[in-house]
Amino acid sequence: FSTLRYTKRLDERGDKIEEVTTVEDGIATRKGKKVNKLAVPPPVFDPISVIYYLRGLELTPGKSHELTLVADGKLYTVHARVRRRETIQTPAGKFETVLVEPEMITAGVAREERMFIWYSDDDRRIPVRIRTEMKVGAITATLRHVQSGVTSIDPPVLKSQ
Repeated sequence: FSTLRYTKRLDERGDKIEEVTTVEDGIATRKGKKVNKLAVPPPVFDPISVIYYLRGLELTPGKSHELTLVADGKLYTVHARVRRRETIQTPAGKFETVLVEPEMITAGVAREERMFIWYSDDDRRIPVRIRTEMKVGAITATLRHVQSGVTSIDPPVLKSQ
């Protein structure tokens, strides 16, 4: 399991940006405003696939996992720490969850943003809530509805601090 292609589309106040990163033969090629290439070790993940991949790992509190992530033309080491079990109330209902905190590190320095993922503490390992905290505020995506074979989440909401 490894990322082969990742497309990032941004629309920031009418300024539309599309970047496509492909991974082939140990080289990640990012095409957007400029092209850059980066050697990557297998397996390598993009920011979304890392959320999916973590679901399949052991999520016992105290456990840590290390992954490699490629994003924005940079290579990151992700230290995913399983923090604790929590009960979360959402519009989709009450869930027993496991809280995981992935930390992205590049060149020995951790990014200032903090991310938290609450996975359901059952065989499905549904991402019930995902929260990213930044200097300018926070983005939280919360599960709204679950039906057999289908999940949906609230769109992220930016809250200024």
